[in-house]
Amino acid sequence: LRYLKKIFYNSVAELRYLTKDSIERIVFHYQYIKNNDKFAGVCGMKCFPDGSRIGKEVTWKILKDSWINYWIIKNIKGDVAFVFKTSVLRNYLFDDIPGEKFCAESLVLNRIGKNYLMLFFNEKIYIAEYLSDGLSVSSIKNRMNSPNYAMRIYSEMASLDIPYLKKIKAHINYWRFAPCSKLKMKNKIKQIGISSYIIFMPIGYLFHMKDKKNNYIDIRHVGSKR
Repeated sequence: LRYLKKIFYNSVAELRYLTKDSIERIVFHYQYIKNNDKFAGVCGMKCFPDGSRIGKEVTWKILKDSWINYWIIKNIKGDVAFVFKTSVLRNYLFDDIPGEKFCAESLVLNRIGKNYLMLFFNEKIYIAEYLSDGLSVSSIKNRMNSPNYAMRIYSEMASLDIPYLKKIKAHINYWRFAPCSKLKMKNKIKQIGISSYIIFMPIGYLFHMKDKKNNYIDIRHVGSKR
């Protein structure tokens, strides 16, 4: 695997491949946390084929932090490449919701982030090229087609110990996709709370109506704005 450079198109038409030294760098950093039960794994950076990072460049070299602090609280932008310990990841499988096909990885990442740290290293180990019909472009549409996954993600995010404005955004996004779900309203309210329904449902519904008219995402901002 050390000399592997694998190129492939996945099911969502995004070109991805590893850098020549990616395995070496992953192994190097993993040595520092492999016997530490506080860490779930290591995480390098993703970049475009021209070498520029997907998202804003950062100046730090190493960060030891939870995903929740890194992504939600500190708001460090940019796509990253996770390498998890198998012993941890097998305890955080994606939920199985019949009839739905798309679930953002944040569902699992946030759950792991509540209990574990990650070692983030500022080295580009993974190259990705987002194509015009890829997953990132159809993100809103995918959530609309799999609303129960989206609702679960945002209801759990709203319960995290994160800044209040982030909580508000999670509540609004919950009700943004809730109209696409066939779940009974009483069950939707039970999942996130009656106060959320009263305060944020009208705002979320306005976003839902906008999504129905236009669910296009400008891929020039993938990784830098979310």
